[in-house]
Amino acid sequence: LRTGGGELYIQEKIIRKAEPYFSKDKVEENVKSSLLFGLKVHVNLLSRFEFSHAKKFIDLTPEEEIKDRVVRLFYSEAPLFDRIRSFLDWAKTESIEGSDKKKGINPTVCSYLLALSNPRRYPTIYCPK
Repeated sequence: LRTGGGELYIQEKIIRKAEPYFSKDKVEENVKSSLLFGLKVHVNLLSRFEFSHAKKFIDLTPEEEIKDRVVRLFYSEAPLFDRIRSFLDWAKTESIEGSDKKKGINPTVCSYLLALSNPRRYPTIYCPK
């Protein structure tokens, strides 16, 4: 959290920038570009660790595979918990030996991406550990 508040302002600014890239059509057209743009505009909502590992995961995952999983996460009618669990299980958020941190896309990054896809339905939530 920022000293003196202002997190809401930052989140609104980020969402305004990213929202055009997170429409269903844009995600289906070029999911990697949408996700990478969303990661780039995070300001301070993601740590460097979360950003770098999520970016690496997105870069290394085949386009069609990631598109299928992201479309299901963002737009499926399945219960939200099931969509998130399925996405995170797929995203191979492997533990780093000797640390409580994980590689890949973790729950905080997942929450952030969901918020960009539909901020009125999915607020950004920080998910420690």
